[in-house]
Amino acid sequence: MIQLILYRSGGDFLDLGDLCVELVHEFEARDLERLRFKIAVDDPATQLDYLKVGNEVRLTRNESTVFEGVIYERRISQREKVEVDVTAYTHLIKYERHVVYRSYPTGTKAGEIIRDLASLEEGVDTSNVDDGDELLAPWEIENQTALKIMRSVARGVNYWLRMKPNKILYFKPKEAGSPAATIEESKCLSARYSEDRWELKNRVIYVGANGEVLADVSEGDGDLPVIVHDPFLTSKDEAERRADIRLALNREYGRELEILMHLEDFESLGVDLGDVVSVNLPKIGVEDDLAVLGVEYMFGVKPRVRLHIGGRHQLFEEFLVESIGNDVAARFGKTISSAEETSTLVRSLNAAVKIQADAKTVRLVNRPPLLLENPENVMLDGDGYASLTSGSTSGSFEFSCLPSELFTRWLRIHYDYEVGGGEVRVDLMRVDDSAIAQDIPKDYEFEYLPRQAGWWTEGNASEWGISGGSLADSGNAVVSYWSIEAIRADSVMRIYYPKSRDAGWDLSRFKYLVLYLCSQDDDPDLLIRLVCDEENYFEAAINHLGGAWRKYEILISSMGEVGSPTLSQVNSLELETDLPKLLIDSDHVFIPATREQLKLKFTLTRPSPDSGSPRIKLAKFVWREGG
Repeated sequence: MIQLILYRSGGDFLDLGDLCVELVHEFEARDLERLRFKIAVDDPATQLDYLKVGNEVRLTRNESTVFEGVIYERRISQREKVEVDVTAYTHLIKYERHVVYRSYPTGTKAGEIIRDLASLEEGVDTSNVDDGDELLAPWEIENQTALKIMRSVARGVNYWLRMKPNKILYFKPKEAGSPAATIEESKCLSARYSEDRWELKNRVIYVGANGEVLADVSEGDGDLPVIVHDPFLTSKDEAERRADIRLALNREYGRELEILMHLEDFESLGVDLGDVVSVNLPKIGVEDDLAVLGVEYMFGVKPRVRLHIGGRHQLFEEFLVESIGNDVAARFGKTISSAEETSTLVRSLNAAVKIQADAKTVRLVNRPPLLLENPENVMLDGDGYASLTSGSTSGSFEFSCLPSELFTRWLRIHYDYEVGGGEVRVDLMRVDDSAIAQDIPKDYEFEYLPRQAGWWTEGNASEWGISGGSLADSGNAVVSYWSIEAIRADSVMRIYYPKSRDAGWDLSRFKYLVLYLCSQDDDPDLLIRLVCDEENYFEAAINHLGGAWRKYEILISSMGEVGSPTLSQVNSLELETDLPKLLIDSDHVFIPATREQLKLKFTLTRPSPDSGSPRIKLAKFVWREGG
């Protein structure tokens, strides 16, 4: 018996299982659990309120809860009936809304990182989080979602990362163990096995320093090898550990088994998503222990289930891209030699960027007794805090900061105060008194667009548009793992983001536009535009030099105006060129400030001289240097 229980904000719930016409419980790209279902609504006024994005959902089977999570997306259509297609993820998806800055030293265990990030959400049980291997080198994390980091860690040590019902977080090795059940031909209505032999690697060879073969592990015939060359690797134990992880990951690549069976036969197996089953289907040549990666329920007179078992094809690019370095197995492990540690650290950075200094987070802290710049009616009290002078009802002072030449970008502002009987206002300003942000909170993060570095060019060419050419994702990048490749098919090509041209950005709070471009040829008049519409846009012409990646930092206020554009309503970013091919990479495209002197202006007020004065206790600038 299937129950599909939906909760709304008030806490009440509704079982819509009887209205469910499609239901799929599966792993997306193998490591993020989701539930997809379609509801044929018969009372839209009431039922749609339970199907809102953000509402919680629970799936139970035979009174056992198999899925708990939140609605991530819904699509409503109307034919004869109103139908709602819903996608929900486990509570793990909530970590996508946490953007983190972290620094983990060498030796930090994978499980420690998972537990640290898991604490960002309340009520999560981490008692089933194993420690796993250790970091081989320091790991600096900036402006990344907690979910992305957690998934990267899980892939790096080949662990399952799952949020089971009751917010129980599981971080366990992907070990086959004993199969939970056996699937034989007698239980199958039909079966389909597909295989991409090129991706199905069954042997991993590690070649280390001086061309020495340090590890050679295989299974089966071992006739489909992958060879990893690492000139800095000298430890045979470490090479074998990495090879084992790669072999386990490759085991999942390139094959997929679909089995159709009656619902009652499936329920008799007693298996859940992620369980290992022994498959015995000799007629199609499959006799192996494989994991259940998807369960699709088909309702009707004779309810059926379609199981997705084994690996996936290369359609799941996200999992096949080794996003935590050139060697997916190299971030975690045991202590290794300094040469190998250097190799691992260099791999985790982008080799195309020159490293001028060790990357580090720098803080300039104004502690008691505070330094007061340009004070007006403000003095230091007995504790060294800034407060209003006797008889004053308002006053102000400033605190400024100019980073060193190793500066890379601003991170955040922090200050602390006691309100007393008055109020405090803090404005973040440039040295020319232009405002970056006004009345900022005590913990202020600098705003960037996109918020996550590289978001616009990281494997998403489909979100860009072009006229006079074609687009593709390219592995030739300088600050990310991917770039956008534009190939001209006409005399001129225009590349724009987003494809829909309806971004609606408010760029008035940003000062610079930053892009990385690469081509073989020069374009002395490459045009970059901020487009409101076809007749109104900002435009800058740059002298682009080919032959290497170039960084362009354009002062937005220096761009020319065509028509009557406004920075508060920019709908697309556009590039125009006659180059045969252009590569585009990015981190943060729009930034509020570069290496320049910034200041905090503190304004203190109170209703009367007899009221207690607000007191400023501390102020801090935080930025990144090097790397």
